[in-house]
Formats: sequence, structure tokens, C-alpha cells
Amino acid sequence: MKKVAIADFGSARVKLTVAQLRADVIHWDCYREELNTARQLSTSLAFGEESCLRLVAAAERIRDFAQDQGCDHMIGVGTEAFRSASDGEDAARRLSRILPGFRVLSPEEEGALLFSAVSGEPGDNQMCVVDVGGASVQIVWIDQGLKVISLPLGPGLLEGAFQAQPWAADSEFQRIKEYIDKRLTTSLPQTLRRSRIVFGSTCMAEFIRSAMHHFSIDEAVGADQPNTDLMAVLMIEMRALKATEVVNVYPQNPSFAMGADKTLLIVSMIAGRVGANTAVPTDESISTAIARQLLRPATGQQSVTLSACRLQ
Repeated sequence: MKKVAIADFGSARVKLTVAQLRADVIHWDCYREELNTARQLSTSLAFGEESCLRLVAAAERIRDFAQDQGCDHMIGVGTEAFRSASDGEDAARRLSRILPGFRVLSPEEEGALLFSAVSGEPGDNQMCVVDVGGASVQIVWIDQGLKVISLPLGPGLLEGAFQAQPWAADSEFQRIKEYIDKRLTTSLPQTLRRSRIVFGSTCMAEFIRSAMHHFSIDEAVGADQPNTDLMAVLMIEMRALKATEVVNVYPQNPSFAMGADKTLLIVSMIAGRVGANTAVPTDESISTAIARQLLRPATGQQSVTLSACRLQ
């Protein structure tokens, strides 16, 4: 394979990563298309016909786009939205007609992929990885093997379940906080302790840099001394904004900005639970992990069996 495209279909958006190996270095570009299916999923626990048609149309567009970009192979994967929706299997079948080999990843596969992408040492036992998706959050750590917990705490799902509008009112945000606390209490091992958290999605680090610039926080401090207090400060600053002001924090992706207060809340609460004093954002994702696995497989790292369809 010379140039590959990885399409990650989530509850809120489809993310396309185009990756190419040049001079032993992987170069990639990322694209996204909003699907706006999270609220539908949170209220009906199903995609529904309209959303399924939207998924198929998006798959056709990104397949054609990948061909135009000169990609020779393409992989399509689905995550929590397809696992939890009552019609998720049907939606996956429809996508597999457009993207042969499309399949839904398990929570364990998601966790393994992201952990392999951000961990320099496969056996790193001081790190806890938090993968924030639109519908679910995967918490991954090493303890006599890879451990993965998948929780329905994605910002898109929380928005649909608790909010009347895209930006949460204070009372809604408080109920979200109580819900997250309850889920973490019943799901995370009380003995789990890690010194640092790495949390990510396709544009997490980019968002944090944009937010620090917007709120005039010293970027050098954030880069050299990443800590959980900084994430809490950013969350407080976000919550102080009016709904119309939120998009200015991250104009490159306004919908991501609208859910960022919940993302920062989740990360801060998990960090508090495991005793982490360092929180590092990353733009790594399951898509970048799949690209590495395809273009430059690493011996000893976690791998997931996937089927790529040929485009050219």
C-alpha cells in the first residue's frame, strides 16, 4: 500500500484520514464531515432511516474524495454508535456495500489501537489513555495486560440526553456532572492509580492550543508542564462563555467546541479518580493508529485485523 484512507464513522461525524509513507515518514491529512446523528441516537437508540441514508451518502462522498486524492486502499470502521444502536448492524451492512470490508470495532479494539498510537512503550503502566468519542469514552490502561472500559459518556450522547440546546445550561451541566460521577463510581476500579492521562481524538491537541490562545493562557506553560489543573481552568473558562461565543474558541470546528466543556469535564473527573497530575492532549486517534499499522507495522504493538478495499 502506498497511500491509504481510513474512514472512522462515529455518532457525530465521519473522520477521514489520508496517509502516505514518504522517506520512511508517514504524512497525513485529516478531513471531517458532520453527521448530526448523536441526538437521534440518544433519544431513540437507533439511527433511523434518515440517518442511515445520511451515512450512506457520506460514505459515497468520502470514497470518491479518497479516490481523487490518489489513495489506493481504503478502510472503513464504526465505533460505539454502531454498537449501541438497535439498527447498527443494518447501518453497517449498508456501509459495507459502499466500503467493502467495513466493520464495527469492539471497545477493546478501539482501546488497543489508541494505546498503541500514543504509547512509546507497549508496557507503560503509568499512563491511562482516554479516547473521547461522540458517543462513548474508552479508558485504557496496562495491568497484567491491556484493560479497557467503554462508557456511554461521549459529548454528543450527553448533549442529546441532557440538553435542550447545543450549549448546556448550568443546571443541565450539573446533571451531566452527576451522571458522569455515577458512571465512573460504578465502572472504574477504586484501586486504579496512574500518574498521567493522555486524552485524545482527531483534533484534541489542536483544540487545546486554540483554547489556550483564546483565553490568553501561556502556551509555553501548557506545553512544558501539562497538568490536570489546566484542563479544569479551560473548562471553567468555557463555561463562562455565552453560547454565541463558544464557536470563537475553536473556529476550525465549531461543533467540537460546543462539546468541549463536557470533554474537559470528563477528562478532569477521570484524572481525579486515578490520581493523575499530568494530562496531555493528543491528536492521535484510531485512524492514525490504523494508518501506522498498515503503512509501517511495528513488531510488538497491539494490532487489529482489518480488511482494506482497493480503490484503484
